[in-house]
Amino acid sequence: MSADPFLSLVSEALVCAGRELEIDADLMAIDIASRDPEIGSVLGVLRPVARAVTFYVMHPTLVAPTEYPEVSALVLRATSDLLDAALEIDFSTGSVAYRSPVLLGDLELDAESLGQLLVASVEAVEATAARYRDLMDAVIAGQLAPDVAAARARRAPLDELQAQVDGIESR
Repeated sequence: MSADPFLSLVSEALVCAGRELEIDADLMAIDIASRDPEIGSVLGVLRPVARAVTFYVMHPTLVAPTEYPEVSALVLRATSDLLDAALEIDFSTGSVAYRSPVLLGDLELDAESLGQLLVASVEAVEATAARYRDLMDAVIAGQLAPDVAAARARRAPLDELQAQVDGIESR
């Protein structure tokens, strides 16, 4: 697989957890096939010395410099609302990323347990990207204020639960 034992461990754990992936040992990165076709893939960046991996989903739309203030306001509001993921903007490229880190440090886990932990982080970043995708595009396009977008994202889980309850009650 790879000469780096941490890369081998993480790769094996993700495969054990049922994820398809491509490994770039030179970059210490793993490309994980997303279950969300709009995402395509999740990038895992490994830091072996810290025994850490951070998962990223890149937002497909780049941000024009004129929109940095509005998008930054959404990024700040979103990240303060999220428990398991964060948003970031790269001002040098205009790219927005959704990220979720896992820091193992000295923690030793078997491949199955590690796979479950890593997949939980992958799924968190996928869910965050899915929740913010359309809202981020609306803010980038100037069609939605950042505070309104953040409020809609915050309310989304409640709206989803209400839709499930309504579906059950209508049976």
